[in-house]
Amino acid sequence: MKKYPLIGKGLTVSVILLFVATGIIPSIAQDIGKSSQPAARGNWLYVGGSGPGNYTKIQDAIDDASDGDTVFVYDDSSPYFENIVVNKKIQLIGEDRNTTIIDGNGTGYVVNLRSDSISINGFKIIHSGSGINSGGLVVSSNNDSIQNNIISDNGDTGVYILFGTNTTIKDNFILNNNGSGIQLATAGHNTLISNHISSNRDAGIRMSGNNNSIINNIISANFYNGILFDYKAQFNIIEENTISNQQVYHGIDIWFGENNSFINNDIFNNSFGIRTTTNTKNNHFYHNNFFNNTKQVEDVSLNQWDNGYPSGGNYWSDYNGTDVTQDGIGDSPYNISGGTNQDHYPLMLPYGMTNLTINLVPGTFKFLISIKNVGSTTALNVQSLLTLKGGFLFCTREIVGVTRPLLPGEEIAITLPIFFFGFGYIRMNNSVWADNALIFTQKINGILLLFFFIHKH
Repeated sequence: MKKYPLIGKGLTVSVILLFVATGIIPSIAQDIGKSSQPAARGNWLYVGGSGPGNYTKIQDAIDDASDGDTVFVYDDSSPYFENIVVNKKIQLIGEDRNTTIIDGNGTGYVVNLRSDSISINGFKIIHSGSGINSGGLVVSSNNDSIQNNIISDNGDTGVYILFGTNTTIKDNFILNNNGSGIQLATAGHNTLISNHISSNRDAGIRMSGNNNSIINNIISANFYNGILFDYKAQFNIIEENTISNQQVYHGIDIWFGENNSFINNDIFNNSFGIRTTTNTKNNHFYHNNFFNNTKQVEDVSLNQWDNGYPSGGNYWSDYNGTDVTQDGIGDSPYNISGGTNQDHYPLMLPYGMTNLTINLVPGTFKFLISIKNVGSTTALNVQSLLTLKGGFLFCTREIVGVTRPLLPGEEIAITLPIFFFGFGYIRMNNSVWADNALIFTQKINGILLLFFFIHKH
């Protein structure tokens, strides 16, 4: 980003007051050494850039800051070879998470949060030490926010929360760390949401503690487990995550865990989708989709694998039961490997799926397609394909259509944007599908005479 020093650009007092009033970092950032901000936000201190009074080290700016201040770090002096300790209630903001780099140079923690109510945003945090007292980012405080960072290539764990509570870890890429991606150690009431956690040497997430929420993360290709419950994990919520392709072990491995809820996760291409031990009990699993794991589940303890009727249980790609009543729930239970547990109400389709219908209405010159969502879930990224076989045609033989999402019960009509002309016996396949709907195909046979189509039943 291009920098414009405050002095030398002759910015007027009115512009300064505008920035003060809004409390926003402008899209074209000023290289200001220290700039007074609204009282509620404190002062702004700048690191890097070319403004007069700007700091050259992040730690120096933190040391001079007070509670409520913001330290903004430009990327033009990156990488910053530092091991940072944040012991004040401040915001630490990087200009761009791809290019504002804090490099621990192979020693200790790269960033250590020791005060409550710290926010860190917009950094690439790399190259911690390995072993004890090492890692990309350690949190030993409460009510912190770690958002929009890249935390990668550290010698140990990427993010380590020790006894911390009410911290939010959101929208980060946590990759290629030599320990776990994230470790919660006796930590409670934390939220991990919308992170990409991949290719870490240990687990994607390793946790002990209570009342944590792990929601909408992509957890893939970690060396051992996607999520590991390693000690006294209770009343945690694991929901809407994609957990796939762990290299050695399992999607979710529960060594010690009670009263946890696992809801609406996609778990596929792991050794075991989920594995439990005798130290687990009273966990609840429902509305999860299990695809193509070497073993879908092994449960040797007493856990619940459905949510009753009509809510249903889980989807199992190897379930071969029937659904005579056509209520979307299998007529026979799915047996859980390892013990006597069953999913009494296995789902016939992956949870979150819906059903589409399509109808082609031939006309003169033009054809009309009607697509309807007959399910109970919004259809995402709806697409259609009409193929024409046989005859002699003076038009294309494949017509692809992409429509907007369809709400439950919604129907749309599309006039195909081509001119039908030709003659002969024609076979039409008219198909529709969506990201969360299986393909539905209508077949129509008939005769095309120039631009008239005669439907043959």
